[in-house]
Amino acid sequence: IEIASGSKIYFPISVKKQIEKTSEQEDGSCDWETIVKLALKEVYDDNISNYSAKGKDANGRPPINIKLYNAIFDWVKKKVGPNKIITSKMFNATINKYSANKRGNENQKLNCSKHSKKN
Repeated sequence: IEIASGSKIYFPISVKKQIEKTSEQEDGSCDWETIVKLALKEVYDDNISNYSAKGKDANGRPPINIKLYNAIFDWVKKKVGPNKIITSKMFNATINKYSANKRGNENQKLNCSKHSKKN
């Protein structure tokens, strides 16, 4: 099923439903950042650490696929509805933060491996 109408980006129906269910908060609102993170994880898995939102970060990481970027952006805007504004700056920051966190996790794993080998 398309993740956003006209996007030509498809997820299995069960995956899209699970992402949307996971993003639901107790008050019925949508945690759009969860949708972004889970959608990126579905496509890139831990390789998201090699990318940035727009490819303009100082380390020269390439952007995520532009069609995927637009599809996820449209998806979250539709899910949160007209009462909440999500700017491209907010969206980019969420992608870049998620990517950076994945890089941080990889570095921690490497450091843990180095320490455990010393013992």
